[in-house]
Formats: sequence, structure tokens, C-alpha cells
Amino acid sequence: MRELTQIIEITAPLVIATCVAVVGWIVAHRFAASRDRTNKQRELRVQYLIEAFRCLAGASGRPMLPEIAHSIESAVTDVQLFGTDTQIELVQKWARGMSAEESPCMDDLLVSLRNDLRSELNLSRVELDVFRIRVREHVEPVGP
Repeated sequence: MRELTQIIEITAPLVIATCVAVVGWIVAHRFAASRDRTNKQRELRVQYLIEAFRCLAGASGRPMLPEIAHSIESAVTDVQLFGTDTQIELVQKWARGMSAEESPCMDDLLVSLRNDLRSELNLSRVELDVFRIRVREHVEPVGP
């Protein structure tokens, strides 16, 4: 009986320490996995919204050409998937205006996307309007 008591006295702290270490590892692993999943989701969201911003800004103020229609459709879909409620509302309003053959302004949407993306990337907020430049090709006349 005395030997059993000695064995328990010796092994009990080892068993308790091992259990604490295993539980600690499991908890740390779950937190790390959750953090990694959150970071990956954030990274994907930012990536898609940056591409949508570029596409929509590039299409803004230009005629709707068939060559860019698919990109614009994808950008609208991406904003609806990854955007905030306000951004989804703004992109739907813009898309409805486009389908009604109007020329709706998308500045509010672009500003919202820009501010959200800058916040996600830990950049300062910009209060300026979105500025776009349009370069037109100059075609030289052919012939005399």
C-alpha cells in the first residue's frame, strides 16, 4: 500500500502537468486556427473588393463597351458578396440605373469601397472625392 501511495505521489504531478499542457496546446491551436481563418477571409474580401473598385472606377464615366461588360458584372457580383450593406445597396442602385439606360453616378459607391478598404488595410481615411482620369487616344489622319 505504501508503494502505491509513493507511485501516486510521484506520478500525479506529472499527469496533471501533462493534462494542463495538452489542454493548453488544444486551446492555443483553436485560437490560432480561428485567427488564421479570420485573416484569410479578410485577405480574400480585401482582394476581391480592390479588384471590384479598380474595375468600377475604370468603367465610370465611360461608355459601356461589350469588352468590359463581363468585368463589370463580376465587380457588381463581388461587391454584393463581400461588400457592406451600404455598398450592396449602392451597387444595386447603380446597376438598376445602368439597366434603365441612365448614366448613374457611382462616386458614392467608390468612396464607400475606398474608405472600407483603407480601413481594412490600416490606412488613414481620405475625405477627398474619387478622382479619375480619362486618356483619349489621338488618331492621326491617314493620307494627304
